[in-house]
Amino acid sequence: ESERTGLNKIKEIIKNGFPEYKEPRGGLSKVNLLKDYVDFLAKDVLPGERISAVFDAGGGAVGLVLSKILPLLKNVDAATLYMDPDPSLMAREPNPLLPKAERKIRETILRKRADIGFLFDPDGDRVIVLDEKGEPIRGDGILWLLAEKLARPGEAIVYDYCRSSRALVEDLEADSIRCFKSRVGHSFIKEEMRIEDAVLGGEISGHYYFKDFYYSDSALFATIKLLQLKASSKEPLSEMMRPYFRYFHSGEINFEVKNKDEMKSLFEERFKDGERDYFDGVTFRYPDWWFNIRPSGTEDLLRLVLEAKSKAVFDTKKEEVISFLFSKGARLSG
Repeated sequence: ESERTGLNKIKEIIKNGFPEYKEPRGGLSKVNLLKDYVDFLAKDVLPGERISAVFDAGGGAVGLVLSKILPLLKNVDAATLYMDPDPSLMAREPNPLLPKAERKIRETILRKRADIGFLFDPDGDRVIVLDEKGEPIRGDGILWLLAEKLARPGEAIVYDYCRSSRALVEDLEADSIRCFKSRVGHSFIKEEMRIEDAVLGGEISGHYYFKDFYYSDSALFATIKLLQLKASSKEPLSEMMRPYFRYFHSGEINFEVKNKDEMKSLFEERFKDGERDYFDGVTFRYPDWWFNIRPSGTEDLLRLVLEAKSKAVFDTKKEEVISFLFSKGARLSG
């Protein structure tokens, strides 16, 4: 939950100490819900055109569920990687956003000539989708694809405002799909989805949320929906995505800084000719480009996202913003 719906109350309880519990104690029972969960995930699966897909479970618990789902997908020729649980999480880089996590699945997609790939984080709340060329697709693009195919006019979606391409709202609102912005983080996305009764939500990080999944995120639920969308189209996935990626987008770039709280005022002075909003971090807007800076809540990091309508403007402005960061002592993280 976010600070608006419970975290502050929990914080106060922890600070003040828990009162002694004097009521009768509960009991303990064990129930295996795996079959019920698999049945729930696969209940709306419809047969489609035959497709080839690669699934990388990353040695996490998601492989236990995925291994039960794949036999139910009769039209999917599946190749799997790292399906056996590995408590050390050393089978593969566990963060699916890092390039070294993609190496094996990219190689397998190309060797198998697969139509699509799914790179999970080990606990199964995030999934990075790769196209037939083995290239990862940014999370806001996957949200766009899901919304274009699954949301009806008048329905709502929720997106992370400070990182998503402006193409997302442009396209969906043109189709009469209502778009509501959220701060980064699952608690904010879920809260906004419930408020607006949104059918979908998503973040650039690979979290996808569904009203039909109780307004929560599920990589496996998203995977099944995407397999069905791909099986219903004869276009390669890269071509299905092409209309969305018309702008030039940096992705999220992290910088190590010692003065992250001071950076906001430094940027406000340097880029004072731009329109600004403070919805999540600070977003600076210009007619043909925009960027956002957002301090990490837990680390000495400043996160940057920049987008422009042309390659020339993108290259120029990205260099300008990063050079300014370097001049103030920032360093690229990692």
